[in-house]
Amino acid sequence: MVTMGRRVAVLAHQRKSLGGGLDELRRRIADEDVTEVLWHEVPKSKKAPKQARRALDEGAELVLVWGGDGMVQRCVDALAGSGVPVGIIPAGTANLLAHNLGIPEDLPEAVRIAFHGRQRPLDLGKLNGEHFAVMAGVGFDADMIDDADRGAKAKLGRLAYVRAGLH
Repeated sequence: MVTMGRRVAVLAHQRKSLGGGLDELRRRIADEDVTEVLWHEVPKSKKAPKQARRALDEGAELVLVWGGDGMVQRCVDALAGSGVPVGIIPAGTANLLAHNLGIPEDLPEAVRIAFHGRQRPLDLGKLNGEHFAVMAGVGFDADMIDDADRGAKAKLGRLAYVRAGLH
């Protein structure tokens, strides 16, 4: 559980959405009476590691990651070994890690878990110098994930991965 009065960083993927969006996330964080919110939005998950390291340099004591599995993976990679807890706000397409951890695609409940849930260590793998928490894939798996474009994910949701695998 996170004690109140902490410095909290938000790493948000600008193109992802959940509930009332980032405005609702801001309101929910304000309800938690934190000392300071360090807000970092990125246009794509590739930009997240730099912002995650910046949040650590700024003294973040809790990092909330708003986005999908790609955003979470890149943030977890950058934060690995820091000892700073990560709260996942599952605003992406598949949200496999959040689902595996029992974090619902429900903004109020995800925020409640991030601030008041039980902290637990997360086992990470490492491949080619990058940490991962859900899975690593090669061949067909990697191609399928890579081929699921943003537009298809917006229209089809998780089925975009199936579509990409059939092509």
